[in-house]
Amino acid sequence: MTKESPKKQPPEKSLPLRALDFLNDGVMIADLQGKIIYADAAMGRMLGVNPGKVIEQPVELDGRFQFQGGLSFGDIAKASEKEDVWVGEATCISDDNHALLLDVRVSPLNDSNGGHIGSMIVARDVTRERSLEKQVLQSQQMELVENLSIGIAHEFKNLLTVIMAYASLLQDQMAGQ
Repeated sequence: MTKESPKKQPPEKSLPLRALDFLNDGVMIADLQGKIIYADAAMGRMLGVNPGKVIEQPVELDGRFQFQGGLSFGDIAKASEKEDVWVGEATCISDDNHALLLDVRVSPLNDSNGGHIGSMIVARDVTRERSLEKQVLQSQQMELVENLSIGIAHEFKNLLTVIMAYASLLQDQMAGQ
């Protein structure tokens, strides 16, 4: 009876990197040249691509990733170095041409000596939230118009009541002559 050795399994991601696969926030890491060196599964879902497909590409992904105010990733990386984090919004066009609005945070990554070695980009899809916010705002505006029109109708009715009362009074006076 021989003891069989277990088959070697392919190397797996480390536990911290596997944990990122369960987040809804997309994570990318870029080097000093602004090229993507890591993208997690959530970022891949947002982009509609296999995360490995974006490795070594510039963060802007050929215009598919556009930061607010027309800022380049280089501008944002510099700002995050100064302020420790850059927070803003970006528009992302997925492979199926679906536009997403992303809440983005860019933080600098430093080595043990404090030298800047890259940036971490964390993005959350806020498309649905912004859409719901617009719907709530529109609903509130409609409610305001409704209340305004009710107030105007009430005031108009008050004026008509006064006019009708004077008309009735005049009619009674005319009938008495």
